[in-house]
Amino acid sequence: MLEAMVSAAERLFTFGPIMGMLIVLPIALIAGIKPGGSLPVLVILLSFGGYVDPWILAPTAVFYLAAVDVGEPVPSILLGIPGARSAQATLDLPKDVAFLAREVIHGPSIFHSHTGVWQRP
Repeated sequence: MLEAMVSAAERLFTFGPIMGMLIVLPIALIAGIKPGGSLPVLVILLSFGGYVDPWILAPTAVFYLAAVDVGEPVPSILLGIPGARSAQATLDLPKDVAFLAREVIHGPSIFHSHTGVWQRP
């Protein structure tokens, strides 16, 4: 069992997988910031599966998915777009929809957190 772990670590921490991770890192961060940008890039990355060594492609794909989760809450928080699984908890959709509807109908308003009441300025 120890031999298998050492062999896997030797293959994982070689030049190829590390270089794949370094190449994918900026792509993953940019794709994570764009709404809906992570899945198409993953499809393109996995399309190289027939041409790249699996010991390079598998860690690179896992690293890509981990790095994308860093940027996925950005469009969810800034734009209110429920982007991906990691960003779903950042939206409180019923409250946001009620706030937008109230803004459209009644104009600008202020929410007083200590009373829980919406008031016009």
